[in-house]
Amino acid sequence: MKVVFPYLSILILLPIFSSLFVILSDSQNFKNARNIGLCSSIASFFVSMYLYFNFENSYGDFQFVEKYEWIKSFKTSFHLGVDSLSIYFVILVSFVSLFSILCLYVMKIEKIKEYVVCFLFLQSFSTGCFCALDILLFYVFFESVLIPMFIIIGIWGGELKLKAAFRFFIYTLFGSLFMLFAFVKIYNHVLTTNMLDIYNYHFSVEVQIILFIALFIAFAVKIPIFPFHTWLPLVHTEAPTAGSMFLAGILLKLGAYGLLRIVLPLLPEASIIFAPYVIGLGIIGVIYASMVALVQDDMKKMIAYSSIAHMAFVILGIFSFTRKGFTGAVMQMLSHGVISAGLFFCIGIIYDKFKTREIKFYGGLSTLMPYLSVCFFIISLGAIAVPGTFGFVGEFLILMGIIPLYMPYSFLVLSGVILGAVYMLNLNKNIFFGELSKKVKLMLESDLAYKKDKNTFENNNVRNVMLSTMCFIIITAGFYPSPYISTINQAYNKIVMKIRKSNMFKGNKDEQ
Repeated sequence: MKVVFPYLSILILLPIFSSLFVILSDSQNFKNARNIGLCSSIASFFVSMYLYFNFENSYGDFQFVEKYEWIKSFKTSFHLGVDSLSIYFVILVSFVSLFSILCLYVMKIEKIKEYVVCFLFLQSFSTGCFCALDILLFYVFFESVLIPMFIIIGIWGGELKLKAAFRFFIYTLFGSLFMLFAFVKIYNHVLTTNMLDIYNYHFSVEVQIILFIALFIAFAVKIPIFPFHTWLPLVHTEAPTAGSMFLAGILLKLGAYGLLRIVLPLLPEASIIFAPYVIGLGIIGVIYASMVALVQDDMKKMIAYSSIAHMAFVILGIFSFTRKGFTGAVMQMLSHGVISAGLFFCIGIIYDKFKTREIKFYGGLSTLMPYLSVCFFIISLGAIAVPGTFGFVGEFLILMGIIPLYMPYSFLVLSGVILGAVYMLNLNKNIFFGELSKKVKLMLESDLAYKKDKNTFENNNVRNVMLSTMCFIIITAGFYPSPYISTINQAYNKIVMKIRKSNMFKGNKDEQ
């Protein structure tokens, strides 16, 4: 593998170096910190897009590879690279990070310097996870994201922010201990932490089962899969808007990415053995989370349970071991990254104006926020997986992959789709349509800015550009998903074909 210009190192280190400039900036002028963070995020986004436009789609191996000696005695290196699976997630990290910084230009946020520093470190560590080609390096980045997110929730969260922050930290740290155990056991067998070398090693079925259980628990907590999901609703509810955007848009994907990058190619026989049980958990997750979301009276908590349901669909696609299911799972991860970030952003705008997330408080907001109501509806259509939206592509492919294999349970999965449409459309109806609620009217009577300018809720150009961009991505990717699918197919050939060629695999080995 040829060493090239260190673009990936730049993506990881640029936010960290930028955070040093933020720390040294004038504490009396918050605009300096905000602008430094914005410039860093824009630069990172352009670097990630450069990687995409120079990515050779027909080349099946890792590209932009960097390898630097790290811990020689353990054969551990600072090894980075992207392939057809990780390239889109690197872009997604830079995109959501940019929008997290732009929230400073839309909403009232205190302690801006600390805020910018935390999100820059979060961007750096998340990018590292998606680029790491060494299991120890992956573990370091995977664990490191806990620290800035813990601080973000604990400082800028809601009334129960400390409880939510500690719950997030303890749950995910507990899961990561299983990962550490698995990685130590892998090293004892292979005597290296290099992923590419480990891929070529074949573990016995007995060892694979032990490793699968440990790694599955670690990644299931992060996704989160039922019944490891209990930490997420409170954390989403109490996290600040940008924290929820990054958590749903990026951090939940790290668990599913770990399954794709490490578990499936490394443990093919164990994946086949446990697939029916994981599929069962996925089906339960879809139904359970959708039904709980249906009865929520808190906007953020509803979207949190919606995220659990959508990530359960991802699990169904991954463990179908079909090309359609695999491609749909990755597409669902990407679409959910944009859609969930958009939903939490819209809710954050509403909360910033009215200081409550209670759905019953609202009604008729389309008269005050017509542009926001239209954008929220478009993003909701993506969450519902209406044809012509980004969300439809992934969900449709997952269903195409899973239904032929588990036909008796197909109606359960499809009922989750219907429930998703019910609670999202109800949310739109209760917040934006009908007459303006009495509680909102009372609040407007004391709002001097609204009395002075009736369009005060629609005047923020940065907010409108962010909403327009999200809607544009959701619609264009829905109507033209071909570039995504063709790239992801290359990842399928590397990751899943090893499973399908196993003697234990009983499905159609010749699927195209």
